[in-house]
Amino acid sequence: MKINGKDVHRDSTCSSHMPIQMEFIKKFNPKSVLELGAGYYSTKLYLENCDKVVSIESDSDEWFNMMEEKFSSYKNWEHLKISGLEEICSYIKNRNEIFDVIFVDGDEFRSQETNFSFDYATTIIGHDTQHYFRDSYLVPREFYQIDFKNFDISYGHPAGHDHRPWTTMFTKDKNIANYFDNIEESLYESYKFPYIYDVCPNPNFSNL
Repeated sequence: MKINGKDVHRDSTCSSHMPIQMEFIKKFNPKSVLELGAGYYSTKLYLENCDKVVSIESDSDEWFNMMEEKFSSYKNWEHLKISGLEEICSYIKNRNEIFDVIFVDGDEFRSQETNFSFDYATTIIGHDTQHYFRDSYLVPREFYQIDFKNFDISYGHPAGHDHRPWTTMFTKDKNIANYFDNIEESLYESYKFPYIYDVCPNPNFSNL
């Protein structure tokens, strides 16, 4: 399958959010993105399909440098190292910008980041939303919530874990909500747990 002319390769146990991300981009064409946690999969996807991508990294300096080395050639990318929930929220508040989508996939305070982000995006997508410390959401009345983690899908993991599409979407756009509320589990089979790389960047994962 192709999206914006790019071949979509398959499988990654760290990219269960990608079928949702790719379908969202293909159907609704977001222009501006704030990423809370850069990564091999989502960052490249957004950089190659959106006008502006701002990635905030709160993980290690090593990971920040890896992402910088991988994607620094993209002119539509702003990459920041900000550690701590309070500091990240302060930056977002002071920036005072409304993004088409905020993707939350960073540190262990993801639910707090999500709760703060409702004022700064039309749509929020959260990854790894299965853990009790990551799903304490305070969803505003105007937002719809769609939980793809409820899909009866399981796929392999190098360590033998039972992985599922641990992804949750929040949106105040009724068209987006209606579309994804009626999405079929077959979406995951259609995209084959994709990533957009000719060679998988993590040697623990296989290119099936």
